[in-house]
Amino acid sequence: MANAETFIDEIKGLLTRNMEANTQLASRVSGLLQQSAREGLPATPNELFARWLDFNLASATVISTHSTEVMRGLVDAAERSLLGRALPSHEQGVPNAGTTPPTAATPIDLHVEGTPGETVRAPFLIANEYDRPLEVSFEASPLRDEAGREIAVGQVTFEPGALTLARGQRVVQAAIAIPDKAAVGATYRGEVRIKGYQARTIALALSVVARDSASEAAQESTAASTPRAAAGASARAAKGSSTSGRGAKGDSSGRKSSRGKKRRSGGKAQE
Repeated sequence: MANAETFIDEIKGLLTRNMEANTQLASRVSGLLQQSAREGLPATPNELFARWLDFNLASATVISTHSTEVMRGLVDAAERSLLGRALPSHEQGVPNAGTTPPTAATPIDLHVEGTPGETVRAPFLIANEYDRPLEVSFEASPLRDEAGREIAVGQVTFEPGALTLARGQRVVQAAIAIPDKAAVGATYRGEVRIKGYQARTIALALSVVARDSASEAAQESTAASTPRAAAGASARAAKGSSTSGRGAKGDSSGRKSSRGKKRRSGGKAQE
């Protein structure tokens, strides 16, 4: 159970976010009323009916989306309170005795891997479809594996950490500094909460792998064998040139021998 200070801090944060959201909503409602007063009602009933249908469709979409987010938040709150730990809502709860754990889980939004001591980056895309800018910031939960081992929140940073998102899209980088003592072969799971952006959460998974010593050894072996091969080629080339030299010497001695024979034969002719 959280201590009193943590509980008070969470209440303060909740009230602050609630006030900010209410202020934004009030500003939007005021702008809507002012714009409606300037434009007036549609000229024809057909246009009014079409706008009414669009409004109902948009309202149903918003209600459906936020209902899912509300249920996800309730499940997260139940897991934190009842299980004493923060588990992403996409993960299954603790299985009962005698039951088989699920073999497949909901797909992860971001899945990266790295070695202990390495900093890995996971880019993700956010988009603003409104005509007004949004003040967006990011917050990560602790990353935990199945054994309960944890990568602290401070190991996860964002680039940028906060931004004013105009209409359009923006890529954000989540940087995870993997501790040196992270368990090789484990997968740490958590979530990224996007503040000011429809209370959206992104499921994050980090798989810790061992350094590929085999490939490094292969590279060293290849690098070491290359000079030996070159040296062997040089030796063969030198041997070939030496053989050619002996051949040339043999030819020269052969020519000398033939000239000697000619001189001897010539001498006999003179005699």
